[in-house]
Amino acid sequence: KQWYQRRVRGKPDQMQIFNPLLILVLIPTFEMVVYPLMKKIGIPTTPMVRIVSGMVLTALSFVIAAIVQTQIEARLDTYNTIHSTNYTFNELHLEANEFLRENQVHRLALIPQIFVLTCGEIMCSITGLEFAYAYAPVSMKSVCQSLLLLSNSVGNFLVIIFKKATSNYVEMFIMWAGLQMVGVVLIVVICLVMQGPLEEFKA
Repeated sequence: KQWYQRRVRGKPDQMQIFNPLLILVLIPTFEMVVYPLMKKIGIPTTPMVRIVSGMVLTALSFVIAAIVQTQIEARLDTYNTIHSTNYTFNELHLEANEFLRENQVHRLALIPQIFVLTCGEIMCSITGLEFAYAYAPVSMKSVCQSLLLLSNSVGNFLVIIFKKATSNYVEMFIMWAGLQMVGVVLIVVICLVMQGPLEEFKA
């Protein structure tokens, strides 16, 4: 029975499958619906606007994750108070734990943050690849795109470093959101400084 429940119901980690599925659905949706609608109502769709908007959405996804985590921990505190127990969040992986049966947050609560994160990924990462390809010389297009992808590795390395800053998940999600907004400020400054030279180079 336990095997059946695990296979059929799945686990929260398996919700990550929605990210690639949403990417396949949302890429044409953004190209055919979102961006034309933005232009129609007067919102620019330049690479800078797309990238900055994507980074802001990514920060927002971490805030949503922090809200969900707050709800999980609040239910745990309530359970400990009512039942005079002292469970910690790290013990919730135990499937026999009564807390899981009575107070679990549904795994679909992860969908909003995955959706917002995917939208941010489409606006930021895909636009970044297009931007690098458009402005790079013919002989450097592959190199520039490789350097852009290399930034993902640098980001993963930074995650390893900053993850040690706190073991509290809510604080961690807020920290990621704050770091992302710092990145937003930096990319805006870089875009404003480089906009003129890039336009001259492209011309």
